[in-house]
Amino acid sequence: MSTGTHDASWTIISSAKLPTPLMALAPHTADAGPRRQHDELRARREPEAVVIEGRDRLVMPGLVNAHTHLEFSLVEHPFQPALPFTDWIRALVAYRRREFTPTSITQWSALDAGAKEAKESGTTLLGEIATSGWGEVAMTAPRPSIVAFRELIGLRPDVVELQLELAEEWLHRAGDASDLADGRVIYGLSPHAPYSVAPELLRKSVELAKRFGAPVAMHLAESQEELEFLA
Repeated sequence: MSTGTHDASWTIISSAKLPTPLMALAPHTADAGPRRQHDELRARREPEAVVIEGRDRLVMPGLVNAHTHLEFSLVEHPFQPALPFTDWIRALVAYRRREFTPTSITQWSALDAGAKEAKESGTTLLGEIATSGWGEVAMTAPRPSIVAFRELIGLRPDVVELQLELAEEWLHRAGDASDLADGRVIYGLSPHAPYSVAPELLRKSVELAKRFGAPVAMHLAESQEELEFLA
């Protein structure tokens, strides 16, 4: 569906998929005020058309955040120490163990707050890394569409098997993933990183994703040590 505007200096798209026609009005002149332009547009387009005054406005697609961890939305300051990377990871894990207990609502509150903030900022799609305890029902406010990548971690053979069972269970949630309507959740997999995933877990999780037609995400090249490990 076409999107029109008469204020080219503030337009960064020429077309978009919209629920109703959209026209951004040009600055009105003395003999053709905004109400008259509004009526003329409605006469030319469908009655339910959305009409927006175009002066000093920006018409653009919704923003996409391709990698989020909404469960940390309530963290006020970055985890310390920032370096070395291994110490940062330990601080992150300590936070999860301290805050995400079976009786705590911190994780779900963070999911809800993060999704709400993203929506209010103009973000319409998130690539979310989902861990144990993640649930779309936690996000009660209007939210962006989400591709929820279930994080998989495991090096030992017994853990690998458990992670693959969890992954298949997760992908069975998907249902019909033919579109990303507003607020929709599509399910994918995220084998965590080369240093935390056994080769078998990586290979089989990708095969599983291909069987379900699901997307895959992975953390890569996060530190100099990892680059040396991969080399």
